[in-house]
Amino acid sequence: MAPGPLIVTIVVGTLMLVGGILIAVMSAVQKATEREAAELAGEGILLDSGTVNLTAKFRNFRGPRVYIGVGGRRGPARVVLTKQRFTFLPSGKNRFGFARMDHAGLARFKVGVSEGQLHMHTDDPPHASGTVDLHLEVPDPGSWVRALIEAGAQAM
Repeated sequence: MAPGPLIVTIVVGTLMLVGGILIAVMSAVQKATEREAAELAGEGILLDSGTVNLTAKFRNFRGPRVYIGVGGRRGPARVVLTKQRFTFLPSGKNRFGFARMDHAGLARFKVGVSEGQLHMHTDDPPHASGTVDLHLEVPDPGSWVRALIEAGAQAM
């Protein structure tokens, strides 16, 4: 027996509503990212990764509004190093959101190249506690390591 016209209308309407909400949210995130990128341009961009893959691993991580006992995430990200700070910008279906760290916060990280990727590690993250281990598939990870060390990070 074929579904009635009311059921089809409800299903199609629901799909259109959900799709509209998703488009509105993604558009808002994109606009916020563009505003943040424009602000960063005013600080003097040293390096901009563009959209890259990020693998983040956490152990006993506790930060503002988040606790991760043991876990990891992998997804698209964009990182920007300016003369004042290091920033994660949302990119694509990124679930990481904005994260900003001034150069003083970089002093808590050790940086190096591991398996051809930028590797950042800390057991004392700024404004948080626990362990954070990041692997970013940035172009020319060696130049990122040099720039991050010049900005205050430690060599691995």
